[in-house]
Amino acid sequence: MKKKRIALLHPCFALGGASAITFWIIESLKETCDIDLIVTENIPDLSRLNDFFGTRLEKNDFRIIRLMHVPGFYLRSKRAESYYRKHRKQYRFAIASNHEMDLGGQGIQYIHYPTFRKKPVPPAKILFRSLVNLVWGHSDERMKKNLTLTNSDWTKQWIRQAYGIDADVVYPPVRALPSLPPWEDRKNEFLCLGRFSPEKQFERAMEILEKVRTDYPEIALHLVGHVQNQNYYRKLEQERASRSPWVTLHPDLSSGKVRELLARCRYGIHAMPSEHFGIGIAEIARAGCIPFVPDTGGQVEIVEEDPHLTYGDPGEAVKKISRVLGDEHLQAGLREKLHAGTGRFSVERFQERIRGITSRFEQEQPARSH
Repeated sequence: MKKKRIALLHPCFALGGASAITFWIIESLKETCDIDLIVTENIPDLSRLNDFFGTRLEKNDFRIIRLMHVPGFYLRSKRAESYYRKHRKQYRFAIASNHEMDLGGQGIQYIHYPTFRKKPVPPAKILFRSLVNLVWGHSDERMKKNLTLTNSDWTKQWIRQAYGIDADVVYPPVRALPSLPPWEDRKNEFLCLGRFSPEKQFERAMEILEKVRTDYPEIALHLVGHVQNQNYYRKLEQERASRSPWVTLHPDLSSGKVRELLARCRYGIHAMPSEHFGIGIAEIARAGCIPFVPDTGGQVEIVEEDPHLTYGDPGEAVKKISRVLGDEHLQAGLREKLHAGTGRFSVERFQERIRGITSRFEQEQPARSH
């Protein structure tokens, strides 16, 4: 069977959730599609990406089209969508996997957050974006006609508020451990997993657990992630120095080492409010750990909005974590609940959804002449 040719637009690359979605879309569609990945910057070595995301891609599974690099997130986005609109007759359809994009006709877009409708927007930026849209021919009205996917019910509400359009929730793919180690074999340690970037607020996790240690001095914390911001990482190193040896920083670990920590720890903690979803949190939950998360954002869906596991401020976090640490019966109930619910985030479920959505979308599109 001849493969259909599709475009996958991911102009702004980072080792995070949006790029994970992109590479798992390729993994899901590589058997039936010839995929052109349209980017505006260099992509790391494929073997590193496979290790980081858990994919098994080879160079011949997709083709990279690298456009001229332009400065700034907004310019890169408009450059990529303009390129696609100019060449769209070459493709059966397109998927924008980074954020909202004008694809010149109906396509598929996976919006992690309505990036360009954050409020308030300064007047100078509004004027700049209007001029860019005029030069590169962007239309919000065409963008709104796309089939829109997103990562959580929380983000779905923000998309509706920003653009007045509906979205289908397709939870990101989250790898599971081959087997779950017995609870009694795990350590009373916490894992905080995410990019080393200021918005993740790793220092807040340290502050919370420092107070929990007043009653539970045996606990330890592992901060794990890709170093995206060197200045922020150095700041964390300084803060960790005053808390050594119970805090350990693990920059840019291999996936195997991360899985060892997932199998070792009993608990997880996340400190970023209004996280759009939180693949790191879902990994922690799928690994059989008990995660504690802020009570805003899509992350509350991972823990089933359980009041024992969500907190509004550091003081509340200390109380709730201490309560769970001191109650083995409560721990068992929470583990059972999380185990039953986190199958929604499996790699297999994500691939099934993407294949089904793209197949139905293609069937509903008129044949495009080449």
